[in-house]
Amino acid sequence: MNIQESYKKLDLARGLDQKRVDEKFNLLKIELEERIANSQNEKLKQVFINRLNDIENAYQFLTEYFIEQSNEIENQSVQQEEIKPIEPVYVPEPPIQVENKDVPRSNKIIWFGIPIGLIFLGLLIYFLKTNNLFGEDKIDIYRKMDGEVQVFVNNLILRQYPDTESSKIETFPFGTRLIFDENESSKTDNDNRVWRKVRFIHPIYGWDKPSENAPYPFEGWIAVSECGVDWVADSTKVSKLSSILGNEDAAKVIHSSFRHPLVDYFEKKNYLDNWVIYGVDSKEKIKPLLINDFGNSTRDCNNNKQSELVAILKNKNNNSKKLIIISLYGSDNYEVIYDNEIDSDVSGFRKLSSTEKSQLNYDYDIWYTNPLMMVWNDYRTTVIGLNPYNNSVEFQQLYGYD
Repeated sequence: MNIQESYKKLDLARGLDQKRVDEKFNLLKIELEERIANSQNEKLKQVFINRLNDIENAYQFLTEYFIEQSNEIENQSVQQEEIKPIEPVYVPEPPIQVENKDVPRSNKIIWFGIPIGLIFLGLLIYFLKTNNLFGEDKIDIYRKMDGEVQVFVNNLILRQYPDTESSKIETFPFGTRLIFDENESSKTDNDNRVWRKVRFIHPIYGWDKPSENAPYPFEGWIAVSECGVDWVADSTKVSKLSSILGNEDAAKVIHSSFRHPLVDYFEKKNYLDNWVIYGVDSKEKIKPLLINDFGNSTRDCNNNKQSELVAILKNKNNNSKKLIIISLYGSDNYEVIYDNEIDSDVSGFRKLSSTEKSQLNYDYDIWYTNPLMMVWNDYRTTVIGLNPYNNSVEFQQLYGYD
């Protein structure tokens, strides 16, 4: 690696001082480490890791270069101090006979000075440009773009054409930045999905191309909504959802239809700063977060059946918990049918088998549609269900039941 390559790796013009190099390296390092931590795509994560290694090597090379330059300057200063000045000896010269011509002395100076001045000016301009001293900073390839949005679902697939059967280019996780191609109109397919031509930000090239004649590496078509439910959102809304989702397991359960209602409800209730939702591995039997069909939600625009979101909210500041249940009406309406604090010893819920539901109906006259078993840390159990006549959530504690 040489000096030119090192500056290029850090997206800097050659010749910038150590302060500018330090600032740029720290900025890139923080951004790449954040992308590595948040990326759910292993292939994309490896690209970020490789980019981080590149800038670290470039920064190390330039740091050593600056140290060498500093040492050379110090050595030169020491050598100059050690050299003793030689006293000049004045030797008078005989007068020079100058032939008197018609051209004035001032004209000779002007004609001789013009080319020298032009050469000096050219060298000065070249020096200023190569060292970026005109103040023309290089455009930030990761800059905030007008109309920029981010992925609001777990993953979006970039395809060559607006069709689910089209060739896949890449998969992008929640939070990845993108912009719309305003020169291409949207397309709507038979499943009420709206497609847009987009460009995703690249981990190395940012919003730019690898070269002037190359295409944008991450440009194609994605489905941005279905049945009016947006799959992309602005950075503010994405940030709010991130504060609600306590871990990746929660993100896997809460699909797009519930994401917008959650952000909206948490804002209205001022829950964003205090409450968070956690999930567990899908193999776990007892879950603090799940989707369950209580029979209250209506179908979406594609006539697909929708269920309820059942979630335990944990307080960020203490051990208190809340239970919320959300129903969906159509594609763009929702209702929180339950929101109350529950015992902090409640660990989660589990679904019941058909045999268990029949047994509960026989033993306890429990006839709810798809009731859940709420479980405490001490293994106490309570059946939770929805009364269809008054749309109320009801609890019935059981004794001697596992």
